[in-house]
Amino acid sequence: YLLKSYYNPELNTGNKDFKEAVESALLAGDLFFGLVNALFQTDPPGFQYIKISKEFEYNENYIKVKAASASFVKKISNSNKILASKEVAKFAENLESFFSAEDNRVKWIELAEKGCAFLSMPLNIAPLVKNILKPYAKVSFADALDNEILPKFFLRRLGLENFKVKQATEASLCHPDRPNASEGAEGSLKAESNKKLRDSSARMHLPRNDKATKQGDLFSSIKKVLGKSSAINYHCLEKAAVAKDIMEIIKTDKVFPAAVLFASPMQVREFYDQNYQELKPRAALLAQTSSGGSNKIFRNFSINKNSLLLATDKFVLKHLGNQANVEPVSNLPVKTLIICRLPFEQWTHPYQEALSQTLPNAFEDYSLPRALYNFQGLMKFFYTPELKDVYIIDAKLAKPYAKVFKDYWKNIPNAKLV
Repeated sequence: YLLKSYYNPELNTGNKDFKEAVESALLAGDLFFGLVNALFQTDPPGFQYIKISKEFEYNENYIKVKAASASFVKKISNSNKILASKEVAKFAENLESFFSAEDNRVKWIELAEKGCAFLSMPLNIAPLVKNILKPYAKVSFADALDNEILPKFFLRRLGLENFKVKQATEASLCHPDRPNASEGAEGSLKAESNKKLRDSSARMHLPRNDKATKQGDLFSSIKKVLGKSSAINYHCLEKAAVAKDIMEIIKTDKVFPAAVLFASPMQVREFYDQNYQELKPRAALLAQTSSGGSNKIFRNFSINKNSLLLATDKFVLKHLGNQANVEPVSNLPVKTLIICRLPFEQWTHPYQEALSQTLPNAFEDYSLPRALYNFQGLMKFFYTPELKDVYIIDAKLAKPYAKVFKDYWKNIPNAKLV
């Protein structure tokens, strides 16, 4: 896409002076990524992670890809002598560094039926955070977190052990007297109380004085849009989510618009296929497997008052984390939200696997906080004045650690456990 922005050989559009350079770079790209897929893709093709461990660096196919990458980088660099693109130069630099030896890095290849990506991420990000904060004399963070689990997680992950945690009201969100992160002095990590949660986007405030800084509401502007009579019913069902239970919840038209978040795309497809004929006369069905991209689906959802969204929690969370979206949908108004699993992440992901191995207790120090953070992201997305019922259906709710999810209703304004 980057190369075609200069000249598109398929449409014969763009600057024709770049025609030869672009076509040469595109051909090199086809050959390189085609080789990667030929050597590593499964039959039939599917999504997979290829973790680049020290042992894997001696893999015969990986050695071939590494050699091919050097040729690919050389070709696109030659083309870029004409294009003079900083983005193309950065692309070549990143791919070249992927195959170079680096400390504190987790590297993997993501392969899909129509995509291939080389990823490299730092394992310990505390030094990076320290360098970012170094120029500032005063640093504080404000976020809508719970009282214990998430603040501890971010303190450790960001290397902010010297920061104090303070429960703050809107009026008191201001700087500490003498924080200096670059010198290791105490800064401040302030978390809003459970009764008044604020914006979940972490913000670093650097005012010139100690006047209070304000944030928006975590669950939208509740003071403006919610009356005192508004109420949300919060249901926790300690069992596996099955189609019969979901259909029982959405048996009446009063529940629409509604969203059902499944554990996997396969479950979305099965529920859609099995219940389409019954639901079609009553609801406008939008499924992630057949209705387009997330932004398109969410905008179409708002058109019909009887819309029913069938998606995975990952589908929504990926949308929330995708900075490439143009005017992304930030909230989805539903009356009924059904979450069919607690949003824990897969341990099979190379980065999560590597990070978990560095922690004393991988589950409590990483997996549980991440799941709670994901859950909060979902709640923020679906929290609007329309929301009336939230169902969480998962057998894991019977586990002791599930208390943090069961008790989350206390964080939701006007919510009650039923």
